[in-house]
Amino acid sequence: MKKYYSLALVAIVSAIAITYGLKSNQLTEREKYEEFINSHPYSTREHLTPEQLKAIPKKDRPDLAMEQDFLLTMDPALGYPTPERLIPIYQQVAAASKHPIPGTPGSIATPWVERGPDNVGGRTRAIMFDPNDPTNKKVWAGGATGGLW
Repeated sequence: MKKYYSLALVAIVSAIAITYGLKSNQLTEREKYEEFINSHPYSTREHLTPEQLKAIPKKDRPDLAMEQDFLLTMDPALGYPTPERLIPIYQQVAAASKHPIPGTPGSIATPWVERGPDNVGGRTRAIMFDPNDPTNKKVWAGGATGGLW
């Protein structure tokens, strides 16, 4: 009986070891992407010392902003950004803005209506659609110094 338990234990340990060995050799998509980003020239370049940073007249560092934008917007499969894919989206947004939704709050058809107090004005601090309105046409706006519209 002990022999069978020993064989079963060896078989289970072997199966776990083989499974773990196979999984450890396979990288997930996230791990592949992380490895790609970490080995990219922008990520592996030598960082400037504080003395070198002081010697640079620009405090804004547009080079770092460009590098970050490049890494954030690139297609991982291609290894570079593809801004041409955004053109149809820009066109769709432009077409939608030419034809506003009828009944947009603040338009001539549906002007803002003050709900009080009426002696307070100022900037808007909060705005949200009324979750209790089944027509989804009511919008609430709250002023920073008071007032609900």
